[in-house]
Amino acid sequence: MKKLLPALLFLSFFSLQLRAQVWSTFTPQPGVNTLFDVYAPDANTAYATGNNGFVQVWNGSTWTQMTTAVSAQRFAVWAANGSNIWAGGASTGNQLTYYNGTSWSNVTATTGWAGGSIRGIWGTAANNVWFSGSAASSPTRPQLVHYNGIVYTSRTAGLPADFAGLKIWGTDANNVWVVGTSGLNGVIARWNAGASSWDVQLSAGYTAVRGIWGSAPNNVWVVGGSGSAGNTGFILQWNGVSWTDRTPAGGVVTLNQIAGSNANNMWAVGNAGTILKWDGTSWSSQPSGTTQALNGVAVGKTGTANRLWAVAFGDGTTSPMFTATISITLPVNWLSFTYKWLGSDVELNWATASETNNDYFVIEHQLENGDWEALGRKEASGNELIQQQYRFVHRAPGNGRHQYRIKQVDNDGRFTYSNVISVRAGAGSALILNNPVRNKNLSLRLDNTQQIRVADVSGRVWFDQRKNAGLISIPLSSCPAGIYFLSTENGVQRFILE
Repeated sequence: MKKLLPALLFLSFFSLQLRAQVWSTFTPQPGVNTLFDVYAPDANTAYATGNNGFVQVWNGSTWTQMTTAVSAQRFAVWAANGSNIWAGGASTGNQLTYYNGTSWSNVTATTGWAGGSIRGIWGTAANNVWFSGSAASSPTRPQLVHYNGIVYTSRTAGLPADFAGLKIWGTDANNVWVVGTSGLNGVIARWNAGASSWDVQLSAGYTAVRGIWGSAPNNVWVVGGSGSAGNTGFILQWNGVSWTDRTPAGGVVTLNQIAGSNANNMWAVGNAGTILKWDGTSWSSQPSGTTQALNGVAVGKTGTANRLWAVAFGDGTTSPMFTATISITLPVNWLSFTYKWLGSDVELNWATASETNNDYFVIEHQLENGDWEALGRKEASGNELIQQQYRFVHRAPGNGRHQYRIKQVDNDGRFTYSNVISVRAGAGSALILNNPVRNKNLSLRLDNTQQIRVADVSGRVWFDQRKNAGLISIPLSSCPAGIYFLSTENGVQRFILE
């Protein structure tokens, strides 16, 4: 365990649409000198937890402190809402505390947790929550528990006998992952609901896997490292089939957690105050204002508003807590990026909610696992505070899986990317015929029998059935308007339900 330093608590806040960094300080309640985890369900709510059993709560303008039922360290926090909050940590008999909207209570006894600590908590709702960790050392034993709203049930089948769970995360109730260690090796395991056991994806070749996050079931990222000084860290990406090493050239320090708002906007934090940002193409280093180890990161989203939080160890100075805000907006506020078929052509359409000093767009294309190539260029509106629409047609792209993205370039040469959309042409394809969906029925053309899943941006699954080839209609009458993802064996497509 790293020694806790006495005075400084570091908490970093960034707006993901902003750039220039300004630091200020504020003072938390007494007794907190380090934070281990942060969770942000939206842009105006966040929970951070650390030593002495405290939970810090952000209400959109200020931080307040809640005292849980125990005084032991809390390593993990997750909330279904303001009346269902769990905080987990160390101290035998005190590993799990729960807030019911009125008061905190120690619920460890009901979980059957046997010594050790809880290191990760994640869920989709108050009746679907997962807890990861390990039993006491000598020997280490895996402990994973699932809560269904009524009872806590142990779920350790399939894990290595000496597995120590760190973080747990998923996109939905059917796609849950846990990461941690087994001896000197890192472990990544995926929950197999049908078999009620874990399928181990990785158990050798990497040291401790410490953090996990993804934008979709076929885009999952993990980070980790040995914890030693120097470039001992790593970053891996799951594409739905296999894992690929995405560690930046030259290496990286041990990384402790990763989070994001979408596939092209992810953040990883780690030792020595390290913050890395993924823009859809590469990782870049970002200033943090501290040299202390950053333990947790979370992104809160409400519409187009985003807040990035990072928490860390204290550094022993007199300033108790830092917050960083940023004041210059990016040139483009992306609104949508969609496609539709025009015979054998693909029509790309994108929209921006506002533009500031925007110069032009480059339409980029990738075939299967090839390189990204520029298809064309569209001049931008420049400076607009109202919605702008753009269109580009890719003539007869041919059979295969095609991926498209839009590169936005501003007047000083800096750029951002849209999300990536995938289009399959030829045998085995699944094509959306009406995007946006205006009649509460999603129309598809399937060239083969395959599993069809529709999920919203929070990961909630609204439709999951196997469908035969042909023209099919998927009823979405119970779904609220918004952005959804269609997952098939050929990839993930984004559509809008109006």
